Amino acid sequence: MEKNGLIFIDKQVGMTSRDVDFQIMKIFGTKKVGHLGTLDPFASGLLVVGVNEGTKLLSAFEEREKTYEAELILGKKTNTGDLTGEVVEEKDVPEIDDRLINVTLKTFLGKSTQTPPMYSAIKVNGRPLYSYARNNETVDVADREIEIRQIALLKYYKEEKKIHFLVTVSKGTYIRTLGEDIAEKLGTVGYLKNLRRLAVNNIAINNSFTSTLENPTIIPIIESAKIFGMPVLPSEESYHGQSILLNTLSNFVLIYNPTTNLPTAIYHYDKKIRKNNLYMYKVQRGFICE
Repeated sequence: MEKNGLIFIDKQVGMTSRDVDFQIMKIFGTKKVGHLGTLDPFASGLLVVGVNEGTKLLSAFEEREKTYEAELILGKKTNTGDLTGEVVEEKDVPEIDDRLINVTLKTFLGKSTQTPPMYSAIKVNGRPLYSYARNNETVDVADREIEIRQIALLKYYKEEKKIHFLVTVSKGTYIRTLGEDIAEKLGTVGYLKNLRRLAVNNIAINNSFTSTLENPTIIPIIESAKIFGMPVLPSEESYHGQSILLNTLSNFVLIYNPTTNLPTAIYHYDKKIRKNNLYMYKVQRGFICE
């Protein structure tokens, strides 16, 4: 029987997120594997991986916020924005203290725009940006709207010129770029030495169902949806792609067959029907599970 669901992996430093996908493919003998929110090779932490029909859950969760713990080294800038790159600029670090750093960090709270780094997998004209960077080619990169929802100083190591901070961000936010921007506001340059994803929305890295790549555990689709806080509702009806009316308000809901206890489909919110105070949902993805 084909296994379907999500794996909550604690990714280790040195692997790409795609490396993790390939390992999961090999372990479970399937080619249908994908992940939610890419982690750079130098980063570690929570990587949500979909397996088989579980990959259909990923698009419903891609807008969820993420929380990171990061270490920013001041005084040097690399071409990648992290410790894996070449130093391209050095600059003195002015006299700073915890108070100034805290004030500076708070200026990043809220919505703003951010230019993605050249060393990233974002595609422009069908090519990832890192391929342009490696060939010393220039290309116009559109800014993205992002939101910094929480940010806090954990500790400033004066001798090491290192800022250890915690941050919660919206989808598409590059912490490497944020680190460079923080350093610039402090009057210097910087790069990320460490980055660890601690949580995706309400799911923390230190939960009971997080597994390692050496011993990955697939969490079934219905249970995975509940973990993410998605409403899971029973129905023996087969809607065949038709819209449905529910008294539950959420961006997405998962419908399952209570007789077979198998998921039927994910529906996304469409509009409110004021006449009877119900909410209309349209089908997003159907499941084929046995």
